[in-house]
Amino acid sequence: MNKKYNNLGLNLPKEESLDLLNDIYLDSIKSEYDNLSKSFIGKNYEKIINNKFNIHAFLFDDVYYFYRKMYLYAFVIIIIKMLLLLFATTTSHILIVYFILLLILKIIIGYTTNYVYLRYAKDQIKKLFNVYSSNKIEKQAIKKGGTNKKVTIIISIIKVLFILLVIVSLVYCLFLNKPKKQTPKKEFDGNINKKYVEDNVFDFEFPTSWDMNGSTASKKYDNGSCKASIYEVLGYKDKDKFINDFKKFYGINLENKITVDKITWTNIQDNNKKIKYYYITEKSKHVYVYEFDMSSSVMSETCSEIKTHILSTIKYKEFE
Repeated sequence: MNKKYNNLGLNLPKEESLDLLNDIYLDSIKSEYDNLSKSFIGKNYEKIINNKFNIHAFLFDDVYYFYRKMYLYAFVIIIIKMLLLLFATTTSHILIVYFILLLILKIIIGYTTNYVYLRYAKDQIKKLFNVYSSNKIEKQAIKKGGTNKKVTIIISIIKVLFILLVIVSLVYCLFLNKPKKQTPKKEFDGNINKKYVEDNVFDFEFPTSWDMNGSTASKKYDNGSCKASIYEVLGYKDKDKFINDFKKFYGINLENKITVDKITWTNIQDNNKKIKYYYITEKSKHVYVYEFDMSSSVMSETCSEIKTHILSTIKYKEFE
């Protein structure tokens, strides 16, 4: 090391530190240092050393730092911008606050970049003196400094794609993903929205005397004295919810459960409607009701037997 500096005509004591030697060396050959700085900085050297404001750094901030190979500084700027955005999200006007903070940051970057870059170039040139001989330093300064267009293009593409993604997301959230107006759910008013079940849901036997008065396809029968029907309750997927609404509306407190042929029914008797029976079950989020009306019957015992007979034969249709 001493030999290298002796070749430069410097007779320095051995105990001097390397940093001190570098400072003395740079001060003693300022013209050569200026040439190295020019080689290191490359394009726009005169603008950087003479102008206080860097318009390119103002416009492109972290991208410009990537362009000038100051990668650590670039990532610091990205982190600061993320922190500013995070702060803006805590306010009621996110975009306005963020753009104001971003503009302030860009102005600061525009006024400080040339100074920061010249300090960076000086530190990098000092490091080159620790590693390379004087005849190789200029070549290494050109290699170490200058610009990196490939990284700049890659970073620019990533940023453009990110901005487009943000814009698309904002458009989607503001215009295309408007929440549908929730229509208030209609409370149970005593009227059951019925869909009479078809033959592919239930199998059961019914009195042959009802064949002429009822439809074998709709599972709805009437023999003139008592009526029976099997239907699905539309608008309900939970049996217990329907039962609670039904009981609440009619003021019914009693219920009982029975199991017939592997089907569990909840039985509710509505005496307010002159003896109506509701047998309620659920399967695959469908609520089914077997309703039996004895209100017009003078033969209550006969109708009661028919009610029990039909219930005992109801079973779900089995598919092979």
